[in-house]
Amino acid sequence: MLSEIRSDEELDENDILMLIGMGYEEELRRTLGDARVDSVKYHQDDTEPQDAGIGADRKQTQKEKEHFHRENKRLRLRFVVTAVLTAFFGVYDHLALFRSAETIGTDPFLSTLAYPLVGMLLFWGCLAVSWRFLYRSVQELLHFEATPFSAVTFAVVADVLYDGIMLFRWQSGTQMFHFAVCFLLLACTVGEILYLRRTVSSYEVAASEANKYVLEPMQNEPLRFYEGTRVRRVQTARSEKGDGRETRMYRVRKVDRLTGFFRRSEDLSSGCAWLIYLFAALFLIAVAAGCAVGALQGSFNRALGAFMTVLLAGVPLSVPLYYALSGYYAATQLEKSGCALIGDAAVEQYAGKKTLVFSDTEMFVVRRRTRIKIRGEAEVKECTRLLQQLFHAIGGTLEGVAGDPDPDDSAADSVVQIADVSEDGIELYKDGATHILMGDYAYLTKNDIPMPSVENSLGNLQRQEDSAVVYVAVDGRFKMGYAVDYEERKNFLRAADTLMRMGIGVAISSYDPNINEVFMARHAHGGEDQVIRVIKPERLRARNRAMNRTADSGILVTGREENMVEPVVTCEKLQSVRRFGKRLQILYSVLLALVTGVLVWTGAIGAVNGLEIAGVQILVCLPVFGVIRYRLCTPDTGKKGKKNKKEKKKQ
Repeated sequence: MLSEIRSDEELDENDILMLIGMGYEEELRRTLGDARVDSVKYHQDDTEPQDAGIGADRKQTQKEKEHFHRENKRLRLRFVVTAVLTAFFGVYDHLALFRSAETIGTDPFLSTLAYPLVGMLLFWGCLAVSWRFLYRSVQELLHFEATPFSAVTFAVVADVLYDGIMLFRWQSGTQMFHFAVCFLLLACTVGEILYLRRTVSSYEVAASEANKYVLEPMQNEPLRFYEGTRVRRVQTARSEKGDGRETRMYRVRKVDRLTGFFRRSEDLSSGCAWLIYLFAALFLIAVAAGCAVGALQGSFNRALGAFMTVLLAGVPLSVPLYYALSGYYAATQLEKSGCALIGDAAVEQYAGKKTLVFSDTEMFVVRRRTRIKIRGEAEVKECTRLLQQLFHAIGGTLEGVAGDPDPDDSAADSVVQIADVSEDGIELYKDGATHILMGDYAYLTKNDIPMPSVENSLGNLQRQEDSAVVYVAVDGRFKMGYAVDYEERKNFLRAADTLMRMGIGVAISSYDPNINEVFMARHAHGGEDQVIRVIKPERLRARNRAMNRTADSGILVTGREENMVEPVVTCEKLQSVRRFGKRLQILYSVLLALVTGVLVWTGAIGAVNGLEIAGVQILVCLPVFGVIRYRLCTPDTGKKGKKNKKEKKKQ
């Protein structure tokens, strides 16, 4: 049967699942390979990492914590050495400020090569304690990869070249820039310490033994998306297009271990592409200033000094500091709640318009179920056993409807394939043979199932807010039903309300025929723009712990799925901080170009020293730090919350 199939391109995933249910699994494995069959059978993405992940080995966890401790000690030592040399150069580079021009020309130290040579040797000592940082940053520059620290590395390289040139063209009174560069290196050391502490905070959450949930993009899964009374078939769940914009969809999934943690934590290039253009503009401004000074004053040394002055003054120092400080502050706050944002890429990945898909058990709990016995006792017992296997294989609220499983029975070997999903019912096959229909009274009637007259006596249950009735037919015959009472989880509703006020969509994924748009309308909270939607996936996600126990994600929470609201909202806040810092830095670069033109025109650019450059850098950083403190500490009322405040003021 499968001999003519040459590759898996001739079979889609539904075909493979059907053939597995019909007993052709071994032949599929010979034809398509074990990896392909397992990826479909257990709903495992082909690119899912295969390592054990954080939390798999306590000894490994202890080793990583010891590594963090050693790295912290190394950075502290580097900070102390850099701070001492920065203070030294604050005086050494500006000795000429304390002497008159006549004294400098006759000074046996300042007027000879001894002055720049001693300064250069001590400066190289400062670079030596930061060699790892500089080596990594230079490699990134050579590959044209921008990180928050790239501009500082570029300034260091420029100053090293400047020192080399000045050794051959030294003149009394030539300006040195060691203090300005060491100040930038000191600030970068602070940034690296904050990055390390952020990583440690996130690692503590990832290595904990609590229940873990991640946010992962929904892969190319066929599903039915319900919104109001309309049903839209979305072929790919990765993104949903509506209102001219793309909405990314993410599933909240339970995992045991996390992979890709260190790769994400060490990747600092996310969201930094705009810095390449800023570096290019800064370099052109510095070159223009140097050429203008050289043409006006006819001095190569002064032209080179003007170039270095503009370059060091324009280094976007606020970028590495607000990236590091905002990430560290957010990580420490999230750690208190058992949550973590892993790496800078998580902010870019999870910020913006999106929809979060939770399991139905997060919103509803089966409070009580009443079995409706229609057939004989023996047939009811057999049907109950079948439905228990089926409901436990599907999971969600249906698992609560099934009740406690029989310890002597196992549904692990059952293959359940969904044939069709509608708003009021579901059609599926068990082991490729048993045909099952589940839904309300109208759904089974519509599928030509002869129904007994139970609707009149039980119809009042379906009109109650928290109750519904599900009927089951097996192989074309009505077997039994369940009257189910549901209870809402208030904590989830509060979390969903917070997300929707932030403009983030909320949906629940459910195979329960009772949980549909009609049932959700009775549980509507807020207005029409704050509706928790229902998703009916058309492919069952196999509940195989061995295949789904690891995940590679930038967001991790512990406890319950509803806790996902905190890191997701924090992503939005961090994104706003980055946007503010980006705009401020671009504005500063424009002002720098204008001020440089004025200084060149007046001939005063040569009087700018390293102390003034450091002061300007601090002034640029202060507004960003204020925004970080305000944005990450202030509860966000969201877009709709702001509208409500405006309406109250008008009233």
